[in-house]
Formats: sequence, C-alpha cells, structure tokens
Amino acid sequence: NAEHAVQLIRPPAFYPDHNIDLLTEQRVTRVDRAAQTVHTATKAISYDRLVLCTGSSHITPPIEGIDHPRCFQLRTAADATAIRYQAATSSRCVVIGAGFIGLEVAASLRIQGLDVTVLELTPRVLARVTSPEISTYFEALHRERGVAIHTDVGVTAVREKLHGLAVVTASGTAFEGDLVVLGVGAKADSGLAEAAGLEVNNG
Repeated sequence: NAEHAVQLIRPPAFYPDHNIDLLTEQRVTRVDRAAQTVHTATKAISYDRLVLCTGSSHITPPIEGIDHPRCFQLRTAADATAIRYQAATSSRCVVIGAGFIGLEVAASLRIQGLDVTVLELTPRVLARVTSPEISTYFEALHRERGVAIHTDVGVTAVREKLHGLAVVTASGTAFEGDLVVLGVGAKADSGLAEAAGLEVNNG
C-alpha cells in the first residue's frame, strides 16, 4: 500500500543528485567504533563520521486492557488509518496523555465531531515540553473547542462495556468512549549507542 510506504523528506531524485546513498528497509545490527563500520544483516558500511538518529519507541504503561482492539497508539501511517476508520463510526473518544500526540489527536477528532476526553497524569498539559504559561494557553484553546481535559489523573484499566469502553482511573472514576488513543510519550531507541559503548543519558 503506497500510503504505508517509507515517506521521504525529499523527492527520490534529491539523494543521488546530492551524492547521498539512501538505503531503506535496512536494519543496523551493530556499530563497530574501532573499525569505523556500521553493520546490517548483509553488509558493512565504512564511515569517517557517524551520526545516530535512531528515533524513539512509544511507551506503553501497565494499564489493564490497553491491548483492546479499540485502543490505539499513533506510531505509523497504518495506526493513523486505523484510528480514522474507527472514528468514522464512533461518537466518543478518550485520549490518554496530553502531550503533542494526545492533543493533536484530540483536536483532529473534535473537528470530526467526536466528544473527546483527555486524561493526563501530570498537573498540566504538555508538562514535559513547555512552560506553565504555554500549557495554560493550549489547555484553554482545547477547552474552548469542546475538549474535556482532566489532569492529575492516573489510568489503571480499560474495560469493555455493553456500548463501548470504560477508562478507569486510580480514583475509581470511569470515562466512557467508543475508542481510546494512548499517547503518553516515548523513550529514545538508544540500544545501538549503548552497545557501541557510547555514554547515554536518557537518549
């Protein structure tokens, strides 16, 4: 499916035109710093300087029932398609996490007409990435557009009900939705760097 193909930042012709060898669908298995080579399953590539841009993996907290078919994370184009498909037949969504991903999903689903509730563990939205003043601004913006935001809320379980899902919090409160989107952050994929002996401090 073309929608799920690797999305290049530049047109394909840009790379050879700028003397860049672009290798897609290649997994690096190890970095040999002494030999200055990067290894994949099929080849070793020499380097003079190496930049590691390995991205991150989404965090999945230990929430009972978070693997339900109507609970989604937004990591790939396929995830976006699945959320869009489920939202088309839904009227309510609960978003767990009020970072960039959670708030973007909330805004998009509100535009589609869904009732959206956002549950955030910390005392404010975007707490890990912005100042309190910017958090206040964005929280007000989302509330004005009809998003219900609850902070200082820890989620313990997602349970199926007769007509949807119930997202249960540590205090015992339940928020109902037809789908749940989890966006609670990510951790750096630093395994290659660690295995190569580089000093790593949370990515």
